[in-house]
Amino acid sequence: MALPDALATLAALWRDKQREQLAALHHFVEHGSVHIQHLNQGNARCVAMPLREILRGADRYDSFGLTLVHSHPLGSSNPSERDRMITRRLAEMCRFLDLILIDHVIIAPKDRFSFREMGLL
Repeated sequence: MALPDALATLAALWRDKQREQLAALHHFVEHGSVHIQHLNQGNARCVAMPLREILRGADRYDSFGLTLVHSHPLGSSNPSERDRMITRRLAEMCRFLDLILIDHVIIAPKDRFSFREMGLL
């Protein structure tokens, strides 16, 4: 599955969810595809982001990089300060392990936010 298709799939799966959802998309060089790893479900306003589990998934799936994706079911796709801090921490951990944090995407009911597109990665 290609990245745009994976993001569309998650947006569709999460459309009616009232709790924040979290997934990691593991990227593969050889066929330009991604694997969706569903990680966690939180409450209406936050979801736990287990960074070690995310990185273990990258090792398990032998991916060269990952995209973190989570939902904001209550409306705005704007990242919280916690979202920004976790993204910075995950990017540092990925660099240490020779992985690439390709993006962190927040999916909201009417739009989405990409850390990469906004120049924050």
